[in-house]
Amino acid sequence: MALLVDKSNCLSHILVKSSERGEKEWWFGPIESRSGYWTQPYYWELDDGSKIHFISYTRPVYMNNKLVAVVGTDFQYENIENILSKAEVYKSGYVFLISDTNRFLIHPEYQQGDHMRKVNDPIFEELYEELLYNDSNMFEMAPEFGDEHLISYSKLSNDWIIGVVVPKSEMYGHTSTLYVTMVAMFLIGIPLLGYGAHYMANYISKPIVEMTNAVEQIKSGNYYLKLDEKNLLRDDEIGVLCLAIDGMRKSLLKSFDKITSQNDQLQDEINNRKQFQEQFELVYEAFSKARDGLIITDSSFKVIYSNESMERITGFSQEDMIGYPLGKTIRVSDNSLWHDLIINGNWSGELDFIKRNDEKAVLNFTIGRIEEEGEEDKFIGILEDITHTKKQEEDIDYLKRYDTLTGLPNKKEFLDGVYHFITDKDEDIEVGVLVIINIDDFRLINQAIGYEKANELIIEVAKRLEAILGEEDLISRLNGDEFGLFIKDVDHLQDIESSIQDIIEVLKAPLILEKESCI
Repeated sequence: MALLVDKSNCLSHILVKSSERGEKEWWFGPIESRSGYWTQPYYWELDDGSKIHFISYTRPVYMNNKLVAVVGTDFQYENIENILSKAEVYKSGYVFLISDTNRFLIHPEYQQGDHMRKVNDPIFEELYEELLYNDSNMFEMAPEFGDEHLISYSKLSNDWIIGVVVPKSEMYGHTSTLYVTMVAMFLIGIPLLGYGAHYMANYISKPIVEMTNAVEQIKSGNYYLKLDEKNLLRDDEIGVLCLAIDGMRKSLLKSFDKITSQNDQLQDEINNRKQFQEQFELVYEAFSKARDGLIITDSSFKVIYSNESMERITGFSQEDMIGYPLGKTIRVSDNSLWHDLIINGNWSGELDFIKRNDEKAVLNFTIGRIEEEGEEDKFIGILEDITHTKKQEEDIDYLKRYDTLTGLPNKKEFLDGVYHFITDKDEDIEVGVLVIINIDDFRLINQAIGYEKANELIIEVAKRLEAILGEEDLISRLNGDEFGLFIKDVDHLQDIESSIQDIIEVLKAPLILEKESCI
């Protein structure tokens, strides 16, 4: 029989499970005594239903003062019973065996199970008293009937009592034989114990210690060790244990290789994710600090992200936008933006925008759908404030077409208007008058009154000419002190003369420059 535990005292009982005194006597007995231990008899039930009566000798195995195993060997109780029952001790002497409950197990006259104090035998009455004080002893007794007797007994580790009873009359002349018999009775268990010890040391204990060391090495990560081939080929429980440990080693080695491979893959994945995280953080930082506004919405156009520039451009903070519909911020009169987004997934164009503080702005807005398999569609938009750019474009366009001093159309704009009149077939008016006016001696006037006042003179002339023209007529400062007029609504020659006379009359009136008259 072999009984094995690991260092956590997790028990594995390989052979038997039941006994008359409980399932674990073979276990607790040697552990409590920290020495060899004889169990009570127990029955081992075979597959065919028959039972074999056994008794076991077990002992604990310690390593570094820690219990690692309980090992033992089994003996058929019937063999022991036969040996003791048939033992010849002189003519009428006999061997007895008493259980720990003071009941006879072996006696030539009493039945198995009889209590030693209820058989009314003075020998065992005296033995009972002796056992109160001594676990082993030899004493003489002269019963009231019969011869004197010599009784020798010893208590075993399982509290059984083994002894011999010899009539004193049969001992004379046979002293040496008596002593041999008594020593044999005292040491009746020693051959069995010696055999069991030798058996356990070489055939059980040593393999178990080797297996324990193997388990320790496997536990520390040595999956490449090799177990003793002899133990692996054994067909008993030790062989089963060795095969189980070797199978565990191979399984752990396979798992170790698999885990190592998975760990390498996991490390690669960690490195990739770390690199992705670093890239993501760079992109996020770039988005957050970008000059243009960046906004992300879900598929229903609810804002889920906006960067810092969105607040600068629109006046709406992240708290004002995130979680709310984009239309709350991007308000447009033309619903084509939302129509194109839903149908085409993108839109790009300029928006006349009113900021939160009611300031007007012109924004360039581009937004498109982002599709990702298995994920909800999202929209990402970029918002650029082009108000200043548009103002510059308008200023440049104004300079191309208008005189900066008087605000009148320049020569190119004036000629384009005249050309349009001439070439436009839809015009109802068929006759127009082109009038060129300049200020006489303007150079001398400029020198006389100075540059600034001369400019005031030009502005005043422009205002007077503009005041007398009709809505369809054209006027321009062509160059310096030269003005051009194109009068469209002329039907007769008299109308031309009348218009020119009106111009002369307007210009004859004194010109007031800083409260001073100038003709």
